[in-house]
Amino acid sequence: MDRNAIQNITPEFLSMIKLPDKKAKKLNYLLVMPRLWHRDPELYGFQIGFAYISSALKSSGRNVFTLNLQNKVNPYDLLKSVIINKKINVLMVGGVSNLIFEIKEIIENAKKVKPNIITVVGGVIVSSDPIPAMIALENADYGVIGEGEITVNALAYNLEKFSSAADVNGVICYRDNGWVVNSNYTWVPDLDILPFPDYEGFEYEKYLPDKNHTAIISTSRVCPYNCTFCYNSKKQGEKYRRLSIDKVFMQLDWTLKLYPQLHKFLISDELFCHDIDYAIEFSRLAKPYNLHWNCRVRANTITKEFLLSMKDAGCKRLLIGIESASNTVLKSMQKGVTIEQIEEVLSWADEIGVNVVGNLIFGDQAETMDTVRKSINWWKEHKNHIENMWMIGIYPGSNLYEVACERGIVKDRVEFIKDRLFNTRSINLSKLTDDEYNLLPSLLLATSLKHKLENTQVKKNDDYSVNIKGQCPHCSELISINSFQYVFWLSYTKCPMCENKISVNPIEHCDFDKINNNAKAMIKGKKAAVWPIHRKNYYWVLESMPVLKSENVVYINSSDIIAPRSGEVINMVEGKRIYKPIEILKKREIDIIIVPSNPKVYDEIRMQCEEEYPKVKQVVHITDLLT
Repeated sequence: MDRNAIQNITPEFLSMIKLPDKKAKKLNYLLVMPRLWHRDPELYGFQIGFAYISSALKSSGRNVFTLNLQNKVNPYDLLKSVIINKKINVLMVGGVSNLIFEIKEIIENAKKVKPNIITVVGGVIVSSDPIPAMIALENADYGVIGEGEITVNALAYNLEKFSSAADVNGVICYRDNGWVVNSNYTWVPDLDILPFPDYEGFEYEKYLPDKNHTAIISTSRVCPYNCTFCYNSKKQGEKYRRLSIDKVFMQLDWTLKLYPQLHKFLISDELFCHDIDYAIEFSRLAKPYNLHWNCRVRANTITKEFLLSMKDAGCKRLLIGIESASNTVLKSMQKGVTIEQIEEVLSWADEIGVNVVGNLIFGDQAETMDTVRKSINWWKEHKNHIENMWMIGIYPGSNLYEVACERGIVKDRVEFIKDRLFNTRSINLSKLTDDEYNLLPSLLLATSLKHKLENTQVKKNDDYSVNIKGQCPHCSELISINSFQYVFWLSYTKCPMCENKISVNPIEHCDFDKINNNAKAMIKGKKAAVWPIHRKNYYWVLESMPVLKSENVVYINSSDIIAPRSGEVINMVEGKRIYKPIEILKKREIDIIIVPSNPKVYDEIRMQCEEEYPKVKQVVHITDLLT
């Protein structure tokens, strides 16, 4: 391996790593970057951490080969060929926990080709929960915990000397019928001494799409904060560190020399910077490059001056952690930021004209339907600053993961990792009932549908369907769409003028105050019921008519009138039980039933009441409340 291929090999770094012993056996190393889910180059996230490990190992002078399996035809045939032709002794692979299937496939295929090949796994998948991860991986021989640049060279040294790796800092291995974990890994105190990442070894040029030539650079490590939903290696003693500004731009110059077609760069740090002086100086030096760039920052560290300097330097997008509109939830998440601080930053962004965006995540331990509603309503006022709304994830290494394990919700850590964490967003640690929690994914999807009608009016038709008028968000033509069979229509339709898709949920465009006042007058002094209540409608029923939360109103589920789809029937919402019709209508006098469903169900309920529940005095359709 020609050391000249790696840049910025410093004496300080070489003094920290184990260089090969000339008397020891020479081994051939293969570093394999797994395929990611996105096959589209524009969505491909190059794993820059892996590129740093490669350059660290190559800088030691060892025989190192690299392979990026992204977009490869017959990737495991290629892996087999490299192992055989390059006489590989040690295979290294790694990544986040969600890549367990890909990582296992690489290890298993390598072992099939060469059963005695030594396999090493690093990255978050091992660092977050070392022993369960190694058991889940099954065929991995060694794991590297935490930062790997120093550890991989120490491990390589022991392998070359046929010495035990059990005493290598930052390594987990199987010895004497058990896993031996040495989590006290060595981290790099000064990032300036690191060699530059090995872009070329992993064919980065192949993943630069024509319209999006973006460099991925790293300027810091770890985050000084400790959000409950985030895996953060700071928990193991690491400190927040960053490259000096001079070194950042030295690396950027080198990257641009390698790939002159680049016109953007993405700072991949968990947190780009958290002080104004650094940001202003960085912006001053970045401006002459005339490049567009993006980064992650925090609302509690941003000033107006900060935003002005970033925009002036070409920053096109700042991602901030918004997460929730509820200060109660933000405090529970240990965000260290308030919604007022977030709103102030967003107001500056609108004034200055810089794109500041974030996400809303739902399901924190302090989450209730009130905080859910608060965040959704806040989203309606700040849509242009929200990229996604989704459920909170429970990932190994996070505070929430430990809570889930302590509560017995995650019963088996190994199986949880083996299952690729597919259920990570279905774990309810919140104050929501399971019914409420399980509703949220479809609710968030329906709420966040883009391309909604603008300047709308909703009107009831004689057949209890509805008509909605408004401007198409695509062509701005005034259109009228008739004969919706549901007031709750969480779907798309086509604009008759331009034929583009428009998301439709008529209830969102109604006058909630008017509907609630009509409902209040209708049920005043009466015993009322809402029938049917199910997952697709209950949020909007109670959002549009909070008066229906009162004690004189009961909820009835969809059984007996329709064959409920799997998962639609719910038992409890907002602290109120949902009854079967026979449970409540036979035992309690009900004066009026409000039907928030389609005309067919309305007719079925009326007929059923006439035949089975004659004490019910009145059945009205929700559209009766629109006017």
